[in-house]
Amino acid sequence: MPTSGKPIEKLRAKHSKTFQKLFDNLNTLQKKAVNTLEGPVMVLAGPGTGKTQVLAMRIAKILQETDTAPHNILALTFTESASKAMRERLLTIIGEEAYYVQITTFHSFCSDVIQSNPEYFPFSRQAEPLSDLERFTVLESIIESQPFQAIKPINSPLFYIKDCIRAIQDLKREGVSPDSLRVLIDDDAAAINTEELSDTDRHQKERNIEKQRELLQVYLLYQQALIKRGRYDYEDMIFFVSEMFRKHVELLRIYQERIQFVLIDEYQDTNAAQNAVAELLVSYWGEHANIFVVGDADQSLYRFQGASIENSLAFLERYPKANVISLEQNYRSTQSILDAAHNLISRNTLTNDRVVTRTGKKVRLKPLISQEKKYGVAIRVAEFSSDPTETIFIAEEVSALIHSGVKPSEIAILYRTNADSAAIEDALVKWGIKYEIDGGVDVLETPIIQQFLSLCSVVHRLRSKQEDLELFTVLNYPWSRIDPLDILRASREAATKRIGLYDVVSDDTAYNLSLKKPEELRAFVNRLAEWLHADAELTFPQWFEKVLNESGLLQYVLESPVSMEHMNRLQSLFREVKLMAAGNHNLKLADFLESVERMREHGIAVREEDMNVHVDAVKLTTAHSAKGLEWQHVFIARAVDGKWGNVRVRNLIPLPEGLLKQVRVEEKEQNEDERRLFYVSLTRAKQTVTVTYAKTAISGNRSRQHMHSMFIEELPKKYQEQFDSDEFEKKSESLLRRLLQQPTHPEPTIDEQEWIQGLLRDFVLTPTALNTFLECPYKFKLNSLVKVPRAKQDYLSFGTAIHRALELLFRWIMQYDVVPEKEKVIGWFEEALRKEVMSVQQEEARLNQGRKVLSIYYDQYKDEMKKQLFLEKFFGYGGSHIYLDDIRIGGRIDKIQWMDPKKKTVAVIDYKTGQPRSKNDIEGKTATSTGDYKRQLLFYKLLADLDQTFGMRVAEGVF
Repeated sequence: MPTSGKPIEKLRAKHSKTFQKLFDNLNTLQKKAVNTLEGPVMVLAGPGTGKTQVLAMRIAKILQETDTAPHNILALTFTESASKAMRERLLTIIGEEAYYVQITTFHSFCSDVIQSNPEYFPFSRQAEPLSDLERFTVLESIIESQPFQAIKPINSPLFYIKDCIRAIQDLKREGVSPDSLRVLIDDDAAAINTEELSDTDRHQKERNIEKQRELLQVYLLYQQALIKRGRYDYEDMIFFVSEMFRKHVELLRIYQERIQFVLIDEYQDTNAAQNAVAELLVSYWGEHANIFVVGDADQSLYRFQGASIENSLAFLERYPKANVISLEQNYRSTQSILDAAHNLISRNTLTNDRVVTRTGKKVRLKPLISQEKKYGVAIRVAEFSSDPTETIFIAEEVSALIHSGVKPSEIAILYRTNADSAAIEDALVKWGIKYEIDGGVDVLETPIIQQFLSLCSVVHRLRSKQEDLELFTVLNYPWSRIDPLDILRASREAATKRIGLYDVVSDDTAYNLSLKKPEELRAFVNRLAEWLHADAELTFPQWFEKVLNESGLLQYVLESPVSMEHMNRLQSLFREVKLMAAGNHNLKLADFLESVERMREHGIAVREEDMNVHVDAVKLTTAHSAKGLEWQHVFIARAVDGKWGNVRVRNLIPLPEGLLKQVRVEEKEQNEDERRLFYVSLTRAKQTVTVTYAKTAISGNRSRQHMHSMFIEELPKKYQEQFDSDEFEKKSESLLRRLLQQPTHPEPTIDEQEWIQGLLRDFVLTPTALNTFLECPYKFKLNSLVKVPRAKQDYLSFGTAIHRALELLFRWIMQYDVVPEKEKVIGWFEEALRKEVMSVQQEEARLNQGRKVLSIYYDQYKDEMKKQLFLEKFFGYGGSHIYLDDIRIGGRIDKIQWMDPKKKTVAVIDYKTGQPRSKNDIEGKTATSTGDYKRQLLFYKLLADLDQTFGMRVAEGVF
C-alpha cells in the first residue's frame, strides 16, 4: 500500500514539538510499534502497557511521515468508551486533525456503511434492531410450529429456546450463514465414521448433530421472519457488511480507496465477522497490507468459546512476515500485583506464550515489569461469616480510604454478576458514599418503573374491578399528591361497606367521607377511567406519554433529587415500548403488561442506557465491564466458588467443531475463561487489591455454605495477606443495624449539571436541535438532551414516509436510468407509512393526503427528474466527526445534485411536507417567520464546507 509523499505541513509545524516530547517518553518497544508504519504489525500489549498511547502516537506518526489524510485512517475499537479515549488522546497530540480520523467501533463503522449505501442491504434506514423480547417471541413461534425432536422435549417444548438464541448470536458473530452452518454440520457428521470413539461418545456426537440440524432449520426460519418484519439483529450489521463486501467488489473498492491504514484495538476479542470486515478492507494489498492490531490473549473475555489465541494465530497465518512486538513495561500496577497475576494466568494453556512460540521467537516466561518497582503484599484476602458482614466490611474500608484522602473515583468494587451489586449499593447509600454503577441495571426492577407499571396495572384492572389493593398503593405514591388521611378514610369506608375503593372514591359525596381534599382524590381516579378509554383510541406510545404527563409522575421525576436516574430509566423503558409498538402497531395496555410479565418470567431485562457521566464517585461494575479501566484501589467482592471459577455453563446445543480454525477448544482447562476474568480484575489495580468472600450467604429463605474461589488458592501465599476478621465480626454487630435501616430519602448520586455535561460530550448538534435551542433553551434541554418520552406525531410519520418514497424514486432512476411509474412511487409511500406507528384514523387520513400530494408532485416534476449525486447523505456521523470550534455538528441532506461538475458546485435539496412558505418567510424577513428554514440551509452548507471528505462546494439550497 503506497504511503510515501508530502506530509501534512500544518500538522508538522503546529504539533511536532508535542509529538516529539511524547515520543521521547516512550520505551524502546513502544517506539518500535509507533515507527513500524509499513506492512502488517501485531502488538502483544498486556495490562497497563500503554496500548492507547501507542495507537494514538502511531496515527500521529502516519500523519507526520506520509501524505495520508486523517479521514484515510481507520481505527477500530471494541467499545464506544475506547473510541472516545483514543480520540481524546489523539487530540492532545495532533489537535483538531484528530476529529477527522475515523476512530470508531466495528458496529458504528458498519452502520455507517449501511446508511451510506442502503441499496446494497436488505433493510431500510428506518428499520430497528429486534428487541430481546421480540427475538424470544419469534423463536417461540418457530419452535412451536415445527415438528422438532432433539430441541423440543414433549414436556417442555421451549426448554432449548435460550440456547437457540445464544447459538444464533454466536453463529452470526462468527460470520456463519445458514449455508455455511450446513457444510460444517455435514463435515462433523462425516468425521464421526472416521474417528475411534466409545459408544457413549459416538452417541453424544450423533445427538449433538441432530440438535445442530434442527438449529439450522430454526436459523433459516428466523432469518426469513426478520426479513418479513423488516427488522435485523444487532449482530447482522457486521455480518451483512462482510457479505456485501464479498459480493459487490465495487462497494469494497470504494472503501479500499478511502482507507489506507487500518488499526484494531482489543484484537483478541474481535469475532470472525469483525475480522472479516477488517481483512476485506485491506485484502487488495495481500501480505503487505498496512494493518496494525493490538491485543492480549491473557485478557480475552469475549472471544467465542474463550478461544483467546484464535485471532492471533490466524493473523500470523495470514501475514507470515508480520512484525510481532511484545510490550513488557507496565505503567499501572506494583510489581507484586503483576507477579501474583502472572502466577495465576500461567496456569492457562491458551496464552500469549503460545502466540510468541508460533513466531519462532523466545517465549516470554517472566511477568510484566512494573515502572513502580514496588514489592510487598499485593493482595489482601478477607473471609467473613456472612455476606452482610462482607458488605459492611467493604463499606467501612471504602469509607476509611476516602477519609484518608483517596478520591472516590480511584476506588472500584468489582463483582461477577449485576445481581451482586444490590446489597453493596444499599450499604454505600447508608454510609453516605457517592457511587456510580456500570453495567446497566434492569429498569423493570427499579422502584420508579415499578410504580409506573403499578399505575398501568390499576388502569387495566378497572375493566374487571380488581384494582383495590394496587389502587391503594398507587394513591399513596408521592407523585399522586393525594392526602394520605383521605386515602385511609376512603379505604376504611370501602372495607366497612364491602365495596370497591374505586367506587367509593369516584362517588365520595354519596358516602359522606369528610375528606380534606376530595376534589384531588376524585380527579385522580376519574383520570384512571379516562386513561382506560384512551387506551382504545391512541397508539401505545401516545398513551404512555399521556399517562406519564397527566399522572404527575413526569413532573415528580423532574423535581426529584435523583431526577437524572429516574428519567434515564423512563427513557430506557420508553425505548422498549417503541420497539414493541414497531413490531405490533396494535399494541395496547393489556399487550404491554403481558409482555412485561413474559420478560420477567424468562429473565429478559430492559437494560438502563449508559448515562455517560464521569463523577468523583466509587465505581461499581462487573468484572467484564471493568476491562480497559484502572483504579488505585480495587475490591473483588463475593469471591466464592461457583461464582469466580467453576461456573456452571450448560452448552446444550454445542456448535460444530470446525467453527474455529486455529484452536481446539478442548485443549483448554475448564476454568481458563474465568481465570482470565480474575486476572483482568487483579490487573485493574494500581496499588491495592482486596478480595472478599463470605462462608455463608442467604439465598431465598435458606442459608447456603460457600467455599472461597479456587483462584485465591492459585495465588502464591507470599503475595497474600489474610485479614484478621475476628475483631471486625464483633464490631459488625453494631453496624448491622445501620445496614438494615431504611434510608430517609434517596440521595442523589449524580449532579444534574454533571449529567447534562455527560449528555453534551457525545451530542451532535443538528439543524433541528439548533432551531429548538433558539426557540426555547428549556425545550431543547427536555427534547434534545434529556429526551423526555415523546410519541412520534402523525405529521412526522407522514414526513418520514414521503421522504422514503422520494428516496426510492430517485434510487430507481440512479439504478435503471428511467423514471418509475407513479403507482410504484405511491406504493412505496403506502408501504413506508404502514410501518409507522399510528392510529387507524390517522393512518387513513395520512394515506389519502400522501396519495394526493405525491401525485401532484410526480406530475409536476416528472420531466425534470434525473440522476442525483447523493441521496440521504449523512454528514458528521460514523468514524469521522465534524466540529465547529469545539461543537460537534452533523445532519442528513435529502438530496444533493450537481450544478457545475467542472467547478465542483452542488445544490442541496430538502423536502418539506408542511405548509408552503414564501421566499421572504424562508429568509426570515416576515413578522411571523423565525428564520429556521434559511438557517437549516446555511447549516447544510457549513457541514459540506467543514467535511474534509466531501470535496464539493454548496452553491444553492432548495426546499
